[in-house]
Amino acid sequence: MTPSPACNLSSATARWKSNELGGNYAETAISLGAYGERVRDPQRIAHAPQHAMEVAQGGLPALLEIISKEEETISTHGRSPSLLP
Repeated sequence: MTPSPACNLSSATARWKSNELGGNYAETAISLGAYGERVRDPQRIAHAPQHAMEVAQGGLPALLEIISKEEETISTHGRSPSLLP
């Protein structure tokens, strides 16, 4: 049985700091000529998709980058005990 990718999360985090990988995807979209918006404020989450859809209806690709809190724990539901970290 092949372990699921989630089982390797703690190992990948310890070895390669995979939980720290990322970038500013909104700026990347803008640099490619699209509309990009990075949303950090929870109050903006409800309104940002509407604005992005309006932009997209005008013919410009749109990307929303929603910044949320990193989960510190992951579910182990359904995993074999031998595959748990």
